[in-house]
Amino acid sequence: MRITWNQELREFQAELSPGLEWQKEQQTAKSSGFKSTGPPDWIWRTTKASVLTKLRNSRVEAGLTTLTVTPDARAEYDKLLVVEAANAAVLKELKDAKKTQKKDLAESGASGFEYDADGWAIIDAGDSPIWTIEKYKVSAFPTERCSVCQTPVYHYEKHDPVPVCLECEFSEEL
Repeated sequence: MRITWNQELREFQAELSPGLEWQKEQQTAKSSGFKSTGPPDWIWRTTKASVLTKLRNSRVEAGLTTLTVTPDARAEYDKLLVVEAANAAVLKELKDAKKTQKKDLAESGASGFEYDADGWAIIDAGDSPIWTIEKYKVSAFPTERCSVCQTPVYHYEKHDPVPVCLECEFSEEL
């Protein structure tokens, strides 16, 4: 099996050996996390360094004889490995913080919300900008009248040069 880096698609691609090794390599690539593009090309690919690490660790168990990585694929693997390790550390901290928060809520007996007699959660409108309540303001009744039919002319209707309502403006009789 040969691992290459496709710069255009920014992904690792596994080139499987033809012959007797093909099925073992295909099963190993699939179990490691490589995904196939399907017919007609059947390109096995991944964008994650963790998949390549899993492939490297499982190749002996799978009985693969060769695993070759091109220099550009190795360089990208090294870059991604550092990024994925940093991301994993941040996710671990987040998971620990969530666990601590959940534990603190359980110890205090609070659920994070207050409930009314019917069991509905009470949310304070002052805490969130999305819950601001503004009263609807009714616009004043129009004072201008249509120059043709004398109905009130609203602000969105034609006013230049003289006020005309929509019905009169688009009427075919005029």
